[in-house]
Amino acid sequence: MSACVACRAELGPGDRFCEACGRAVDAPSTVESLLTTEAPDQPCPDCRETAPPDGYGYCPHCGARRVVVAASAELDLGTVAGVTDVGRRRAANEDALAIARAPGVSAAVVCDGISTATRADVASGSAVRAAITSIMENGAGHAPEAALLQAATRAGAAATARAAGELAPNPPSCTLVAGIVTAGSVAVAWLGDSRAYWLPVRGEPRCVTVDDSLAGQLGAAGVPVSGADPRSRALLRWIGADAPAGPAHTAVFSPEGPGTLVLCSDGLSHYFDAAGELAAAVPAGDPSAVARTLVDLANARGGHDNVTVAVLPFPIPEEGGNDE
Repeated sequence: MSACVACRAELGPGDRFCEACGRAVDAPSTVESLLTTEAPDQPCPDCRETAPPDGYGYCPHCGARRVVVAASAELDLGTVAGVTDVGRRRAANEDALAIARAPGVSAAVVCDGISTATRADVASGSAVRAAITSIMENGAGHAPEAALLQAATRAGAAATARAAGELAPNPPSCTLVAGIVTAGSVAVAWLGDSRAYWLPVRGEPRCVTVDDSLAGQLGAAGVPVSGADPRSRALLRWIGADAPAGPAHTAVFSPEGPGTLVLCSDGLSHYFDAAGELAAAVPAGDPSAVARTLVDLANARGGHDNVTVAVLPFPIPEEGGNDE
């Protein structure tokens, strides 16, 4: 039995892609700097079993819940950074975050576990690693839109694999928003209601994504929908074993000047729905400081949900920061 060179997960006979991280089996290992908020493998806190958790993230020996993603974490690679936090009202974090960089490329992925799904954190945790690895292994600097579409497909496959082949009424599932910044372009892909905002130094800030909900679709068409109707916010697209088929949405543009791409879960956008309001809250500073400030602001305004923010400046700063 062979193992994936990127994440060391076992590979089955004839596997072309690793189900755990999405990496092509025969791809060269080109990832230079990559961080995720997946919790490291740890023994079961109840019985100390060291065998990996099952597809739903529970101990195979005693059935206790195993930690899959960190409750809070700060990731910093200098040219891209992100922060995730459990918030003020949730017992566990079902958001996950991954960032990566290579010469001339910065990338980030945010996945928000769907709260009605069984063990949504296992979907988000596996999806971010699959997506970020796929982005960096599939030519993000040369064809960012194609790399993002491939990454979304790999993330979906990884989340589906965590359902262990059983289509329960609500298998592990999550949303996804991913971004790539290169020397001349900004590219975004998404499924669900996690968002991407473009905040230029000069010019009008805007939300790049359109929520995959009735309210989001009608709002984009100029037809407002009352937020008081919970049905209007129900998701129409997501990733996981029961997700509707179809590719991710994408947007690619070439900025006319410097700015910042912000990716976030709805733990932030709930409080900063308008792009202009979000832009006004973004302080001057490095990506890590910006991400931390936005997470702190969301928590200060109530922290109703897990909150995750990734910050990617354009143009890409001189490489620096911490790789650990």
